[in-house]
Amino acid sequence: MNYCWFIVRVIKNPIQIYYKQNISATEIVGEFRQKSLKIKPLKILFWSNNKNIHNILKLCKINNYIIVYGQIFTSKDKQIEMSVTKIFPISSI
Repeated sequence: MNYCWFIVRVIKNPIQIYYKQNISATEIVGEFRQKSLKIKPLKILFWSNNKNIHNILKLCKINNYIIVYGQIFTSKDKQIEMSVTKIFPISSI
């Protein structure tokens, strides 16, 4: 699958889970900027050992937009998920 850039609106506050060796997983629930009745909200998964993730999470508030770069896929329960390698918060579009 190819990597792509997406603009996503955050619809729930991010949840961050910490693991050993200062690695964390962040889950953000959002929706595509181009709304469609056929596309449900997606779950964005972001793994990081980056200290800047706290600055990014401060700006990932409900109704704010983020630009994400990653792979999109469908989970077993047919939910759209995205594995992200880069994330850039922007305030609004």
